Amino acid sequence: MPNDVTGFESSQSYFPASYVKWLEAAGARVVPLPFTASADETRAMLTNINGALFTGGGSDFTNPDGSLTPFAQTAQIIFNESTTAWASGESFPLWGTCQGHELISFLASNADMSILTSGFDSENLTIPLNFTAAAPVSRLYGPMPPNVIDIFASQPVTMNNHQMGVAPADFAAMQPLASRFTVLATNLDRQGRPFVSSMEGQGGLPIFTTQYHPEKVQFECECDVRRTPVISPDSCVCVRQAAKTACGVGDILLQRDVGGREFALPQQQQLQVLPEVCATPFTSCDVQRGTRA
Repeated sequence: MPNDVTGFESSQSYFPASYVKWLEAAGARVVPLPFTASADETRAMLTNINGALFTGGGSDFTNPDGSLTPFAQTAQIIFNESTTAWASGESFPLWGTCQGHELISFLASNADMSILTSGFDSENLTIPLNFTAAAPVSRLYGPMPPNVIDIFASQPVTMNNHQMGVAPADFAAMQPLASRFTVLATNLDRQGRPFVSSMEGQGGLPIFTTQYHPEKVQFECECDVRRTPVISPDSCVCVRQAAKTACGVGDILLQRDVGGREFALPQQQQLQVLPEVCATPFTSCDVQRGTRA
């Protein structure tokens, strides 16, 4: 995504290291896809990899005239790769986290910005999921052990950090989106406004999204000098539980939908795969404890 990190202005794009660690923990090796690459360069890179992830962030999807920004244009190429690969019998999984969830919702709505609503009061908000009836039979949550599903549904383990989102009513009214995706979970922000918190492609389409951040609870937990998580006392008992849910989501993504693409030469792979990196901490979160519906 476009770089807005102070002190690193020389780089045009970036993404937090926690996403790399989250994917590596599930067994993946990570290759960056710069949004500044040309369309041909992006398509060429996609022939060497087996899936893609849209991270969180705060990037614009459209210009003032309504046209797609370079960031969204590159995302459109990647989204199309996943859908066309699936149509031809190949699996190219695509994941979207937070802004990535919003981006996939936008692209699946034929680039209609009306699918997104602003003003959600859900920054630094950690809450349980409200699963829909589709979740138990979904490809994302269905294979998870019952104890992990219970943690998701009853404990504050999903970290939200967004102002934009997709309202369930808007999802249902957006035919291009609702005809291809199924809502798996919803939540309420601090003001009681509902938003879609997880969805997946229909008919086996290997596209999955979460409005929440599974990578943050695992790799961006700020600690004091005693290495104790600096989160409210009510949620301290949930830190290890949150890691279980984060691992579960990553494992399902990597284990169930892995393609057979690869770099032609080991040297090419060596040049593109990221080296080991370190995550940066995030601020402590507000926590709401829920009960299972």
